[in-house]
Amino acid sequence: MNTRKIVHKVTRQYMKLNPRRTAVTFTGIVFMVMLMTCVFAGKSTVINYMEQIAALDKGTWELMSYGLTKEETDRIEATGKIRTMARTAAKGWSEFDKSANEERPYIFIKGYEPEAFGMVKMEAIEGRLPENDSEIVLSKSVLDDGSTVTIGDKITAAYFDRYYTCKQKGRSATFPFFRIELRYGENTEVPEDFGLLSENDQFCEVKEFTGEEKEYTVVGFIGIPYYESLGAAAYPAFTILSGEYDTCNAIMQLDHKTAGPAYTVEHEISDIAGRIIKSDSNEMLLAFSAKGSDSVINSIVIFLEAFFVILIMAASIVLIYNVFNMSFAERTRYLGMLSSVGATRRQKRASVYYEALSLLIPAIPLGILLGMGVVKGAMLLLKPQLDLVLGALAISPGKNIGAHLCFSVTDILLVAFFCFVTVMLSALIPAAKAARTAPIESIRSSGRANRKHFRTKFSLMKKNRAEALLAVTGTTRCRYLTKGIVRSIAAFAILVMVTGYGASAVNAMVSTKLDDSAAITPVCDDMDYVLWAFDQGDSFAAYEQARELIERDRSVTKHKEYLTGFGGTVCLDQSLVTSEYMNAYEEILRAYITDETEVQKYLEHKDRMGMWSGCVVLDDEDYTHIAEKAGLKTDLSVPSVMICNTSVLTTDNMIFGEGSAEHKYIRVERSLNVEPGKDIELCINPSEENYLSVTERCDGAVSCEDTEDVVKINESSPQIIFNRAGGEYYFNTKREAQDSTGLDCNLYFSLDENNDGRLLSQLRSLAADNEHIEIMSTDMVQGITIKQAIVKIVNILSVCFIVLVSMVCLLNIYNSVNGRAVERSRETAVLRSVGMTQKQLDKMHSIENGIIITRGLAIAAVLSAAFIIFFGKFLTARFGNIPLPMPWMLCIAVIAAVTAAAAILTKLCYRSRNDNIVDMVRSENA
Repeated sequence: MNTRKIVHKVTRQYMKLNPRRTAVTFTGIVFMVMLMTCVFAGKSTVINYMEQIAALDKGTWELMSYGLTKEETDRIEATGKIRTMARTAAKGWSEFDKSANEERPYIFIKGYEPEAFGMVKMEAIEGRLPENDSEIVLSKSVLDDGSTVTIGDKITAAYFDRYYTCKQKGRSATFPFFRIELRYGENTEVPEDFGLLSENDQFCEVKEFTGEEKEYTVVGFIGIPYYESLGAAAYPAFTILSGEYDTCNAIMQLDHKTAGPAYTVEHEISDIAGRIIKSDSNEMLLAFSAKGSDSVINSIVIFLEAFFVILIMAASIVLIYNVFNMSFAERTRYLGMLSSVGATRRQKRASVYYEALSLLIPAIPLGILLGMGVVKGAMLLLKPQLDLVLGALAISPGKNIGAHLCFSVTDILLVAFFCFVTVMLSALIPAAKAARTAPIESIRSSGRANRKHFRTKFSLMKKNRAEALLAVTGTTRCRYLTKGIVRSIAAFAILVMVTGYGASAVNAMVSTKLDDSAAITPVCDDMDYVLWAFDQGDSFAAYEQARELIERDRSVTKHKEYLTGFGGTVCLDQSLVTSEYMNAYEEILRAYITDETEVQKYLEHKDRMGMWSGCVVLDDEDYTHIAEKAGLKTDLSVPSVMICNTSVLTTDNMIFGEGSAEHKYIRVERSLNVEPGKDIELCINPSEENYLSVTERCDGAVSCEDTEDVVKINESSPQIIFNRAGGEYYFNTKREAQDSTGLDCNLYFSLDENNDGRLLSQLRSLAADNEHIEIMSTDMVQGITIKQAIVKIVNILSVCFIVLVSMVCLLNIYNSVNGRAVERSRETAVLRSVGMTQKQLDKMHSIENGIIITRGLAIAAVLSAAFIIFFGKFLTARFGNIPLPMPWMLCIAVIAAVTAAAAILTKLCYRSRNDNIVDMVRSENA
C-alpha cells in the first residue's frame, strides 16, 4: 500500500472516530449546497413565476418595434436573436355608426398575425378571436359605453386618414403629450390615441378618405387593451393581417441565449433599418431576468445575484473553516501518525483537502435535492399568500398561476462550481497549518501550545469575582477557541443585517421604479363608498346636488370630502423654484439631450411656464391636524396653503425629445423657497396675455410623513395643500375664468347596515346622466395594482432568504460553541473536581458569552456599516439618490437572537457533557 492510500485510509479512520464533528461539517456543506441551489434554482423559479405575473399587465411580448417594412422584419428575424415574432399593421380610421359615446365616433382598425393576439394578452371575453381578414373583434369599452353592437353584426369600414389644423392665421397649438404641434394651413396627422377636439375658432378636424372599403363581421369582444386610452376618439378594432402593407410593427420575444439586453437589440434593429426605429420594451417582464432596456435595473439584478452568492459563500467558509480549525488539537495526533509513516507536507495538506472533498461529493446531490425541495415547498407555502395578492388584482381576479419548479443544467453546474470553490477556500488555512506541523509536535499533541505570557487580573479575585476572573482568562488565553465563536456571531450578524438592508433597499428601489400611484390618495379605509366627479362644465353642479343628498340622508353614518388635482392644476411662479430643483431638472434634461442650444431652449421654456403642481383641498380638521404634526401655525379664517416641498425627478416621469436615457432618480428635499407666514402667488393663467393669479398665505412646508394620516402623497412634484377657505378662493376664481378647474371631487361616505338602498339608487341615477360623475365602492378604488403586488411578493421572498441564511449562521454558532465545549472539557472537569458548582459554571459561561457577543457584534457593526455604505453608494450611483431605509428593528432582532442563541447553545453543549475528572483520566489512558 503506497503512502497516498495510507494517508487516505488514516483520514477516513479519523473521520469515523469523530462522528459529531464529521456530521456537523457534512451538515454545513449540505446547507451550503442547499442555499446555493435556492439562489440559482430559486431565482429561476421565482423569475418564471414573476414573469407570469408581469405578463398579466401587458402580455408576454418583450420588444415592440414600429414603422418597419416586411423585408426589414424578415432580416431582424434572421439574426437568430428573436425567439418569436408576430407582425401588426394599422389599417386606418373608420366611422363607427353604432358608437354610443359622442366623443368616440370612430374605430381604428389594425391587422394582427394570429400569434400577436396571445403575445399582447388579447383574449376574447365574448365570442372568439378573428380567423380571417373579413372578421373583426372590438374592445369591451364599446359595450361599456352603451353601444348596441352585437356578435354577427356587419361593419363597413371606409378608411380615412385623420388630421387636425389650426384655423387662425399666425397661431399654433402644441400637444406635448402627443408630441404634435398644429400650425395654420398645415394638416398634422394625429395618433390613434388622440381625442376628439370640439369644433371651434381655433381647431379644425380634416378627414382624407383613402378610397379603400371593406366589410367585416363582428365575431367577438376582447378585454380593454393595456394601451387603450379611454379619452381617444376611436375604439380599437382588430382583424387578421393579410395582403400587402407599406409598414408594420414587429412584436417580439427575445432568445435570451443569444440576445443581449433589450436596448442592444433595439440598436441592432435601427442598424438593420438604416434609421432610428422607435421601440418599446416590456420592462416589467424583462427586468427580472436582467434583459430590460433599462441597463441600470439590469446591472442591479446581476449585482444582487452575485451579492447573495458571495454572502452564502462567506457564511459557509466561516462554518467549514471553524470546524477544521477548532478540531486542530484532535487532528494533531492523526497528523503524527501520518508523519510516522513518511507522509510529506504536501500529503498532510492533501489529507485535509481529501476530507473536505469526501464530504462535498455526497453533499452536492443531497443538497441540490434538498434545495429543490425547499424551493418547491417555499413556493407551495407562499402560494396561498401570493394568490391572495393576485386575487386583489382587478386586471385578472382569481387567475391561477402555477408555481412550478424551474431550473437548468447551467444552474446545477454553477451550484457545484461555487460549492467546490467554497470548500477549497474553507480548507485552505487548516491544510496549510497541517502541513507546517512538525512530527514531534504532532505526537506530543502540542500543536496548540501557546508560549505567550498573560497577566492575571487579581483585582477580580480580590473582589470575590472568581467566575469573572475565569471568564476573562478563558476568553483571553484560549483565543483560538474564542475567535471561532466571535467569527460565527459576527458572520451571523453581518449576513442577516446586510441581507435585511439589501432586501429593504431592493424593495424601496422596486417600489420607486414601479410606482404608478396617483399624486395624492385620500386615506379613507373605513369608508364604504366614494362619489367621484371631474369638475368640468355642468358636472360640478351635479356633484353639489349629489353631495347635498349624501349630507342630508339619515342612513349616512359619516362622510368626508377631498378635492384633488393632478400635476397641472396649480401654477407657481418660477421665482419660487430653488436652485437645487433646477440643477436636478437640468441633470435629467441632459440625460436625454446633449446639444447645448437645445438644453437652453428647454430651460428658457421652463422659466416661462413656472412650476405646475398638484393639490388637495382639505376640511379644516384635517388641515389643522397636518399643521400641528408639522409644527406650523395656521389661521383657518384666512385662505392658506401648506406645501409638501419634496420632489422626485426621474427619467420615468420626465421625458425630453425622442431619445432615451439611462434611468436617473434624483430626490430634491427643498423644491420651493417658502417662508411660513408669508404670502404666496398662485397662478391660474400664467400666459402674459391673460395673466391671472390669486395671493394666499403660506403656512409653511410639510413632509409626506406629516400628511400620511390624512392623504398619501406621491413625491413626483411639490403638492399644494389648501385649507377650505384657500381652496374655495382659488378654485372659485379659476371656475369663473375657465370651463374646468381640473379638480377631482371625491366625497367618501359610509352607510348604515340597515339602509334601504334608495340613496345609492339616486346617486347611480344621477351618475348615469353625467359622464363625469361616478359612484363606486372603495374596494374598487383602493385595490392594489400589478406593480404593488410584485413589491409584496419581493418582500415575502426576501424574508424567506433571511430565514435560510439565518439557519446556516445558527448552525455555525452551534458548531463553534460545541467545539469550544469539547476542547475545554478537561478544564471543566478540573473546575468541577475542585468544587465549582453548576450555578457558578453557568455564571462563568454567561460572563464569557457577554464578552464574546460584545466582540462579535462590534466586529459585525464595523463590517456591516462598510457593506451597507458600499451597497447604498452602488445603488445611489446606478439608480439615483433614492432614500434607502435602514432596518433598525432587524438590527435589534439580530442582537436578541445572537444573545439568546449563544446562551441556549452554551447551556446545552456544556451541560450535555457533564465532564468528570476521573472519566477524563480514564479516557486519556484508554
